[in-house]
Amino acid sequence: MATFDARDYLQQLPSHGCHLLVTFEAKDLQSEITMSNASLWRIPDLDVEQGHFQHQGFEGSLRLFLERVRLEILEAKHRYPEHTWKSFDDFLISLEQVLSGDSGMLTLEIRDPSGLSHVDAALEPKQTTFERSVRDDWALGVLYPRPTIQGHTAASVARWIRKSSRIVALTGAGISVESGITPFRSSDKKGEALWAEFDPTRMTLGLFNRDPTVQAEWWQLERKLMGELSKAEPNAAHQFFGMLEQQGKLHGVITQNIDSLHQKGGVPDSKMNELHGHLRRVICANQRSRLNPQPCGDGACDFEPIRFEDVEPTILLPTCPKCSAPLRSETVMFEQSMPEGAVESARAAVREADLLIVVGSTLRVAPANELPAEALRRGTPVILVNFDETRYDEQVHVLVRQPAGELFAEVSALLQRPEEEDEEVEVKEDVHEVVAETSTHAGTWDDGSEEEQLYGDDDVGD
Repeated sequence: MATFDARDYLQQLPSHGCHLLVTFEAKDLQSEITMSNASLWRIPDLDVEQGHFQHQGFEGSLRLFLERVRLEILEAKHRYPEHTWKSFDDFLISLEQVLSGDSGMLTLEIRDPSGLSHVDAALEPKQTTFERSVRDDWALGVLYPRPTIQGHTAASVARWIRKSSRIVALTGAGISVESGITPFRSSDKKGEALWAEFDPTRMTLGLFNRDPTVQAEWWQLERKLMGELSKAEPNAAHQFFGMLEQQGKLHGVITQNIDSLHQKGGVPDSKMNELHGHLRRVICANQRSRLNPQPCGDGACDFEPIRFEDVEPTILLPTCPKCSAPLRSETVMFEQSMPEGAVESARAAVREADLLIVVGSTLRVAPANELPAEALRRGTPVILVNFDETRYDEQVHVLVRQPAGELFAEVSALLQRPEEEDEEVEVKEDVHEVVAETSTHAGTWDDGSEEEQLYGDDDVGD
């Protein structure tokens, strides 16, 4: 009986993961199976399973595998309270019946992102393949190519824009700072930030739905944001993506912001994917919808959404005129899921892009932080405009530490010139060679615990 660490075979990984489904009985227990430690395996009949990287992998017979499971259950039993021991004993009795040949058919299911697992063909396994996710890659330590040369100026950005026809933008709070929008956090420890004024731990969907005090604090926060938005105008960065739309080069904008400045800058709603909602409308908290999937009551209220600016400003806590539940904006709070289909649509857009431009996002919050990897793993060039360090800094084709509006104003000016002049400028720009050819991520399983996010705004820094 041997262990099997998939990370020892990175250079030999199949292109896809595998999903195996095997039915077996006592006479099949000598059949051989190979299961990498990247696998999630389960035997539904015995109500037992182990997750990805929660075991050491296995190579050997089905009998040896089940005997190892029995040993691990015996060892684990005494680490739990005595009142739980009966469930352990019941499982062990069922497993003993399997090993002694007294049970019927059982099913073993294996989901292995590494694609290295396999079972004896005599068992006639049902096998399908699937594309590894970014999290699968990170857990396995899969290597992504790095560019040989990395640019750092507007000229490099302009060069990639000229070459591309299906451009996708991923934007966070940093793109709107120059428009006067206060970020929730600031890269400058002394700078303004909303979380210096409001307690983020109280701004959860659960607390909002049941605590009038939190509802009032939430409305105070939203009104502060709307006060800024009423005066804000799109800056040159927002307008740049509107220009790309006019040129037919913009495939889409994925934003973590809720300020609607991209639309004001010329990007149509049809090209927008607002991962964390928006502040344009107010809905009843007891009305189930795409941006309110967990209503505070039965979700049956039919209140017609209204514009945020139509809410009476003197009322500290606006309530629904039909059911008296609190009103709320169509934004994503902590503990609230993303709008249905938003994440899948974002991933699809990145897969279809021939250039990804990331602006003003620290890329620390899932699932937005996975989108650059979706591009890089396919060889799609990535431009990153951000003041803060990210996990992708050494992998992107262009890395610029400059205010977004200032940078894209320069890029716009360069794109007005003949291409020959642009190339002359580019020769003189500051570029450096990226020494390593590949990059690896930490080999730990990401369970998505950082997916919660508030009001659609990405952190600008710590």
